[in-house]
Amino acid sequence: MKILYIANFNDIHSAKWAQYFIDHGHFCLMFHVERFSIKKLMELKEVIKQREPDILHAHYAGTWGLMGALTGFHPLIVTIHGSEVLLTKGWRKRLVRWVLKKADTITTDGNHVLDKITGAWKISSDKVKRINFGVDVDKFRRPEGFEVPVNVVAVRVGPDKLYDIETVEKARKIVDEKMPGIEWRFLDGIAPEDMPEALYSSTVYVSAATSDAGLASTTAEAMSCEVPVIVTNVGDNARWVEESVNGFLFHPGDYQTLANRIWFTLRDRAIQRCYGERARKIICDKNNYFAEMAKMETIYKEAVNHV
Repeated sequence: MKILYIANFNDIHSAKWAQYFIDHGHFCLMFHVERFSIKKLMELKEVIKQREPDILHAHYAGTWGLMGALTGFHPLIVTIHGSEVLLTKGWRKRLVRWVLKKADTITTDGNHVLDKITGAWKISSDKVKRINFGVDVDKFRRPEGFEVPVNVVAVRVGPDKLYDIETVEKARKIVDEKMPGIEWRFLDGIAPEDMPEALYSSTVYVSAATSDAGLASTTAEAMSCEVPVIVTNVGDNARWVEESVNGFLFHPGDYQTLANRIWFTLRDRAIQRCYGERARKIICDKNNYFAEMAKMETIYKEAVNHV
């Protein structure tokens, strides 16, 4: 197949998605866009005219989905990343909904995103597919025999509106008083090639995200590295993280519970090992990058056959 992707390929997740199909023998065109413009839209139309792709696939239903819909090309596949559905309001919300109505197939990795677009937004459920972004479980794994440190807390961070760092800092103060000498490893700025080691060499992983679409990629990667996770009970996290089985959940802003969960996990090596092993099994069984992309390949074939 000849697949034309529209995305901001500075986003590692979009690039990783396309790379699977490049590696599996498909001819993939990667049309990089950072912001919408009429000039870029005309360039996209020219690429479609010259290259005649079988499929147009937009990653993110906002800017890139809009460009895809405005070309009038079919089949158009749109992958929702989350914020464009969960956080948009007013005219932006109406625009995203219009894009989704124009799409032939929509993929999302979050049940609550699926429920919203097929419910209040009235998008046909027949064209919405659950596809996880997936984790490369061979890359994100703890090496055999690796000695896990006893006091490293990895913290997922990002924009202030999406990550409640204040809650983490309050919890950090409590934990440091109980267990001096903790290393707090904030994951922003770590190069993608260094992320596996940053995760598998951590004792516990924390995310105080205020909004997630499905399971956040970094959380899934930590689980794949056998790291117990402590995450906010938002998005689809409760589908993946079962309390006192493979990690813990806490309510946004509840720094006392977060601190207690961190302290409890750091002081118990058996919990670290047991929760970590269960977490990895869940990712290998249900969020394996290779298995999810194989499902996507089937969707591509069906989309082409139905044109």
